[in-house]
Amino acid sequence: MLKIVIADFPYIDDLEEYRRRPAVCLTKPLGKYDIIVVAFITTNTNEGLPTDIIIGTKDNAFPSTKLHTTSCIKLNKLVSVPLVKLQGEIGELPPKWENEVKVKLQRLFDI
Repeated sequence: MLKIVIADFPYIDDLEEYRRRPAVCLTKPLGKYDIIVVAFITTNTNEGLPTDIIIGTKDNAFPSTKLHTTSCIKLNKLVSVPLVKLQGEIGELPPKWENEVKVKLQRLFDI
């Protein structure tokens, strides 16, 4: 299962400022600096992009995420983060949503 962690994400309109947000780890640590690619998780489920994945509280698999409320994985918001900058693991993404992540990432990067 993919890990859900807390990571510092830059604001889109102010790249000097960061906010701690939950994120899904999409890779294992890579390279000299143990870089991990993560995808942003937000409680804002309104945008509805084809690459969004809604994680609903009513789903039986939701408790393993350790998220507090219905959330959205934003696969269009990816960041590379050194492992030492992650603030810790909070949960796991169940296989159901992990498979959806793989399918949507493949569509996103199909060039």
